[in-house]
Amino acid sequence: MTFHPSFKFMLVYEDRDAGIRAKEMSDRLASMIEPDCHVTNEAWNFALLHDPQLREVAAAEAREAHMVIISARSVDVLPPHVKSWLGEWLPARSAGKAALVFLLGDQDQPASQYTIVHDDLKNLTSINEMDFFCVPPPKKASLPPNVIPLPGLSSQEQFSDVV
Repeated sequence: MTFHPSFKFMLVYEDRDAGIRAKEMSDRLASMIEPDCHVTNEAWNFALLHDPQLREVAAAEAREAHMVIISARSVDVLPPHVKSWLGEWLPARSAGKAALVFLLGDQDQPASQYTIVHDDLKNLTSINEMDFFCVPPPKKASLPPNVIPLPGLSSQEQFSDVV
C-alpha cells in the first residue's frame, strides 16, 4: 500500500462567478501536485456564513485547510459575517504551513476598491503566521470586432475557427 499525503483546499466565494474562479485556481494548483498528493476541496458561499452554526462548521474546516482561497467580485470590504468567520478560525488554525489566497474580482472595478480587504487579510495572515497571496482579476480577452463572445467558452476556443 502506497502512502499519499493529503492537501486540502477551502474555497470561500461571493457568488457563482467568484466560485468558478476559485475552483479553477484550485484545480490548476491540484494538477501540479496530483497524483503524488490526495487533494480535497471544501466550498462555501459567503451567504452560508451568515448562519452561526454553519459558520462554525466552515471555521473548523478552514482550521484544517492547507490553502484557503477567498474569491470576491464586488467586495470593497468583507461582510461582517465573513470577518467573523476569519476571526473564528485564523487564531486557532492547525500548526504547520498554510496560505490564504485572495482572488480579486472584476477587472472593470478599480484595484483601489480592494485595498481595505487586501490590507485586512494581509494583516490577519501576518499576525497568524500564514502566507498571503493576492491574485489580480483575470484579463478580459480581446476578441476581433466581428466575433460575439459565447458564454462558457474561452477566448481561444471562441476564435479558433476564425484564425
